[in-house]
Amino acid sequence: MRDFLYIGSTPHEEECAQVGQADYSIKAKAECKRFAEQIDRHYPLPDNASMGYLKIKANYHDFGTYYEVVAVFDDECELSTNWAFSIEADELGVLSNWDELETN
Repeated sequence: MRDFLYIGSTPHEEECAQVGQADYSIKAKAECKRFAEQIDRHYPLPDNASMGYLKIKANYHDFGTYYEVVAVFDDECELSTNWAFSIEADELGVLSNWDELETN
């Protein structure tokens, strides 16, 4: 069955767009896209996994809609489940800051 884990909108030690700021939606979606690309560089889905992907999820709140990257996985597939949880735990320690590819 399909499930997902919230990962975040940017690396957790970096600044990010704030709900209510001018052009928040545009800035937040761009940050999430860059973050998903960074995650994918470090945590590619295993070849034999039945399902798994990253997506930007809109979340509705009293103060406005905010966006985060989520790891979608098949909870009946051990490979895709392990993939998603390894991202959430940042087992490689590469998701606290933008990586070199991102800062250039």
